[in-house]
Parts: sequence; structure tokens; C-alpha cells
Amino acid sequence: VTAYNSTAKFLTDQFAYKGEARNGTLVGDVAARSVKARMQDILSDVIPGLSGTYTQLSQLGVSSENDGTLKFDTAEFKTAMGTDANAVIDVFAHDDGDENLDEDGIAVRFVNAVDQLLQSPDGLIPVRQEGLKDSMKAQDARIEKLEYQLESYEETLRRQFAAMEEAMAGYNSTSEFLTRQQF
Repeated sequence: VTAYNSTAKFLTDQFAYKGEARNGTLVGDVAARSVKARMQDILSDVIPGLSGTYTQLSQLGVSSENDGTLKFDTAEFKTAMGTDANAVIDVFAHDDGDENLDEDGIAVRFVNAVDQLLQSPDGLIPVRQEGLKDSMKAQDARIEKLEYQLESYEETLRRQFAAMEEAMAGYNSTSEFLTRQQF
């Protein structure tokens, strides 16, 4: 519960808007929101196929708070363990041995979810990393192009300024000449 709460709080902070500014690093990041939603789904799902007294985490003293964190009721958990310890264990560790994760326990589903997220090259995280790398390359190319354009514009302005100074010097010379010609 503590590890989950730390992760949930971290993600919530990263999604945060503070005033008009978008301060959270992951504001608008669909991949990160998907990870958080998947974690919440795993914790709230009823595990079909379990035959014991307990089939979901909320029956064991673990409940969701409004802020997305979990609350652990030790007394309720101890009561559940005293009533049907094997059913409690199954809620966490049941593995039916097939590839369908719907009937597996919460811990097994978390491990599989993390594996799927990190699986290369098709996992959500590697795909997102590649997307960010591509985006950074595109931004670097754009910056390089803008820097070149600014350098070119700066050179144009320098040439125009030099030409203007040369013209002004010519006008000043002509003005001095005409001033001396007056009677």
C-alpha cells in the first residue's frame, strides 16, 4: 500500500496544473495516465474464478481514497486472514496458469502489467521513449534551422547597417561641402 501510494502521489504531482501554469512534468502525457489507470483497474477489479470467500482487494481492508491513494485497515485484514487465509492469499497470488490475466491475483496481474509496459519494442514505455526521442530530434532540427535563419537575418541586418552608415557618411560629406559653399 505504501509503495502504491508513493507511486500514485508521484504521478498525481506530475499531472498537476498549478494556477495557469502547467508545472507537472507529465501534464497531458497519455502514456503516464494509462499506467496510472491500469494500476487503479487492477486494484479495483473483482477476480473472477476465485472460489474463496474473498475476490477483491476491497474485501480485505484496502480501500481507495478520493485522492487516488489506498487506505489499509489492519483490523479488517486480520479478520479476513482469520476467516479464510487461503482466499486472501489467492486474491494476491492466484495464477491460473494461462495467458488470460483476468483470473489471476493482484500481485500476478501487477507483475504481468509491468512486464507488458516494459516489454521491448512494443511495450508502452519503450514506444513512448522512442516517440520522445523522435520528438527531441525533430525539435533539435527545428532549433538548428531557426538558428541558421537567425544568423542569416543577423548578417543581412549587419550588411544593411554598414550600407546605411556608408550612405550616411556620404550624406554628411555632401552636407559639409554644401555648407562651405554658402556665401
